[in-house]
Amino acid sequence: MLTTTWTAGFLTVSFTPKVTEMESNYRVLWNEDELYTIIEVYYDADGNIEDWDDTVIAAIGADFEDLTSEIEKMAEAIELPVLYITEEGELAELEVEEAEEA
Repeated sequence: MLTTTWTAGFLTVSFTPKVTEMESNYRVLWNEDELYTIIEVYYDADGNIEDWDDTVIAAIGADFEDLTSEIEKMAEAIELPVLYITEEGELAELEVEEAEEA
């Protein structure tokens, strides 16, 4: 973490900014090619979608335990509503009927 220090005469002030990490999880995304993939989605403090990384997620871990943990997080995405990118460029929940018709 970055700490900034100022000194003026006899006074020294140190400041370490608080960095807030956004909450995130994996979600299933249905794309324009009518394929499903898993992406990482980031949420604001109120639980609203703030941003996402539409890079396809691969399970990677520093060891077997880490790999297992990542796969379990991905599996949790299956239980959540499927998302798609709207014409406005926002994520929205895909209606079940839309997915079944595709």
